[in-house]
Amino acid sequence: MSDWIANSLSATPDTLATVAVDEQEPWETISLFHKQYSPTLLLGIFPSYLQLDLRFYRAVRQLGMSSLTVPQEQMQAGLALIESFSIGGIVTTGGALQQCLNDLRTFAPKSDPYVQVVLDVHERPFKVPDRVFFEIQATPGIPLLYQCPHLKEHFHTTNKFSAELFPASVSVSKQACACGNDSLAQLP
Repeated sequence: MSDWIANSLSATPDTLATVAVDEQEPWETISLFHKQYSPTLLLGIFPSYLQLDLRFYRAVRQLGMSSLTVPQEQMQAGLALIESFSIGGIVTTGGALQQCLNDLRTFAPKSDPYVQVVLDVHERPFKVPDRVFFEIQATPGIPLLYQCPHLKEHFHTTNKFSAELFPASVSVSKQACACGNDSLAQLP
């Protein structure tokens, strides 16, 4: 069986298409941050058109965690969940992140969740608080690069990484990182 998700994080109504992703395909970075922080409940905040809800749910359930999802268009509902439940992590897009961070300052979250930010291959990370990590995807829900949870200036490749999806300015080397991972990507 397959999940049908948007073909790109930066799709517009004119360019939107869907692609099939095997429902058993792990979301590698959710697994990585699960090992790092051991959350029991994750909150997904995504634009509705991406169709990531089911993919997110399955990835989280494979790891034995619970999940809640809220459309980005209903951010206030997401903030109410953050205020009411012990959310261990938030997975969202770059477009929703700034609004989420601004709104979190006015709310009193029950916990201090880490935030995993999904970026398109054409977007680049920007300065964020310590517990916010970026991942870069070509297709929503399939990460290619993720920010090292130990050394934020480092990015690592996932098993789906393909150099053809990135400009020549992105270089990958096999050198050891302090976290023990040996694949480093340099972003321009």
